[in-house]
Amino acid sequence: RNGFLVIKNLVSDADIERFRVQFERICREEVKPLGLMLMRDVSIGKSEYVPCEKMVSKS
Repeated sequence: RNGFLVIKNLVSDADIERFRVQFERICREEVKPLGLMLMRDVSIGKSEYVPCEKMVSKS
């Protein structure tokens, strides 16, 4: 109940790689998808600012 359903090989490795690359581009602010608000971790954001996927807590 209210758990997860895992289905092996539902998404191809090529698709996962494509999604990962696009996510990294969004995190580096190379692209700005319409309707997407990026939420960064405040504690990391106050340190040296280098946009990366590890700073994103929500999108």
